[in-house]
Amino acid sequence: MKKSGPDKIFVCCGSGNGEIIEKKSRFIAAVSPAYTQADAEHFIEGIKRKYRDARHNCYAYITDEGRICRFSDDGEPAKTAGAPIYNLIASGNIINVCVTVTRYFGGILLGTGGLVRAYTDAAVKAIKSSTILERHEGFMFKIESDYDYFGKMQHTALNQGIYIYDVEYTENITVTFIAEASKKQAFIDRLANESSGRIRVILDEKKFFVEKGGSAAELYPLYRGET
Repeated sequence: MKKSGPDKIFVCCGSGNGEIIEKKSRFIAAVSPAYTQADAEHFIEGIKRKYRDARHNCYAYITDEGRICRFSDDGEPAKTAGAPIYNLIASGNIINVCVTVTRYFGGILLGTGGLVRAYTDAAVKAIKSSTILERHEGFMFKIESDYDYFGKMQHTALNQGIYIYDVEYTENITVTFIAEASKKQAFIDRLANESSGRIRVILDEKKFFVEKGGSAAELYPLYRGET
């Protein structure tokens, strides 16, 4: 799992699975992105249908940009199943995620400590196999320029850690960029100076985004519920 600093927030962007056997009990974990509480509940219901013959289908989720948190021990002793799963994702600063752990009882009692360890270990295994990315706060903005300046604009973006999200080829060229808030204005100012005013900013919106590796980035849905 990723180490989280106090200011870092991670989001689930891809599913994962994991399974362990502990004293003949089988623990099957699954992870899913869950942007809203409805997403999480839908995923949980699917797990319950899939493993309808299991004794316990425990879960925890943090959704709606961290606004909604729930967990369930589903018949296990209090705070031995859902709670440790929740503590795991909360301590990792992971939001918009749902984690389930299904248990098939193997006939041997594990005790409270054994249950906590087993549910935690299964959840860790599933989270490690999922896609968890750091969420950045930044801006998406479009800059229009002539074709002669496009190569220089690309080079400057690469050097300053600015992501090119899209390029539109018309009479002029329009490039959509994604940048962290701390980098945006310096980048725009540099382009304006280098191009002698040949650029035009035609869009500037606050966005969350995740890095997809290398020089790629994707927008991340911004929660727009009531505050």
